[in-house]
Amino acid sequence: MRSGISKTVWILIVGNGFAKMASIMSLPFLAIFLSSSKHLNGIQVGSIIAASPIAALFGAFLGGQASDIFGRKNILIGSVFALMFSFFGFYGAAGLTGGVPQLLGFIFINSLSGFFSSMFQPVSQALMADLTTPNLRPKAFQLRYAAVNIGAAVGPALGGLAGFSATPKAFLVTGFCFGAYGILLAFITHGMPLNFEVKRRITFKSATRALAQDSRLRHLIFAGAIFMGCYVQVESNLSRALAKDLPNGVQVFALLLSLNGLAVILLQAPLFWFIQKTTPARSMILGTTIFAFGELAIAASHGGLTSLVLGIILISCGEIFVFPVGAQYIDEIAPDHLRGTYFGASQLRQVGLCIGPALGGFILDHAGMGTLFFVSSCFALLSAFIHFYGQSVYTLKGTPS
Repeated sequence: MRSGISKTVWILIVGNGFAKMASIMSLPFLAIFLSSSKHLNGIQVGSIIAASPIAALFGAFLGGQASDIFGRKNILIGSVFALMFSFFGFYGAAGLTGGVPQLLGFIFINSLSGFFSSMFQPVSQALMADLTTPNLRPKAFQLRYAAVNIGAAVGPALGGLAGFSATPKAFLVTGFCFGAYGILLAFITHGMPLNFEVKRRITFKSATRALAQDSRLRHLIFAGAIFMGCYVQVESNLSRALAKDLPNGVQVFALLLSLNGLAVILLQAPLFWFIQKTTPARSMILGTTIFAFGELAIAASHGGLTSLVLGIILISCGEIFVFPVGAQYIDEIAPDHLRGTYFGASQLRQVGLCIGPALGGFILDHAGMGTLFFVSSCFALLSAFIHFYGQSVYTLKGTPS
């Protein structure tokens, strides 16, 4: 293996950004499209949207284990082509007439999309780790995170310029994008040896038993689920709060989202220098703490733009210390023959994305934005403490990471 990042890993990095760009051209507008349907009510639309993150929990866990058993590239390419067909399915479901067929069609297709999307992410990260020397893996994970953020920034604008963001045509275009990426992956991995992928034959039972016995992974999932529940408040309930409290709340929220994406892109490179000087566990503790102070600034803003901007910048810094380093930490604690299993199991942190919006919405409706983000800040600090406690317990056992 060459001393630098290999061509295959670069294609995986760019591909992750491309996949994010393609998905975000259509999926964020799914709720808008569904709401315009004459056949679906609000509860039915909510049920369709909720189907994806629920299915994603199973996809990530099973996909990671399957990649350790059957080989990384087989699961990766299969998931990409499955995503292609799921987006074609969205396009087909949009043409269904009648409430029940459209409801069941969209629930089924969105479940498939969530399942295979969550399968693609951890398997691609595990394959990147397989193909990269340990000293270059932090850089590879940081580059992947940057590519995903660039894709998230470019996707909506590209869809808007093309004029198909909230139309069924967006699903068709996204499907073709995933098809092209799947063909490229199949081409570059053709003939790739499997000896680095499956070093030791395992079963689903043995992989699950190994996960249950790793206290570091348990602490990571628990702390991560709490953190994700806090993080999702910015994407879900902050928009509702600002729209309710400010006459130009929608515009302010759009500005803050743009600022978040720009701050992540601009700050990632300089902060990476500091991240390299510390351990992944300490980086996640620091990042979660910075994030907590960002949410505290939003809680104290009372709608003031200066405090809101400060909060978003701190939140952006915090996520840079947490998200890409989380992948590095998983790679660090995972046995080589269970790398896919660990990456998949770590996605159970996404349960916070399922629970967070509803709990946050309840607090927002009954106590207001200030209380919501103060409580969220406290839970973020709890997440940091769990990371610290989990690392301390492991270190006391005499085997520090």
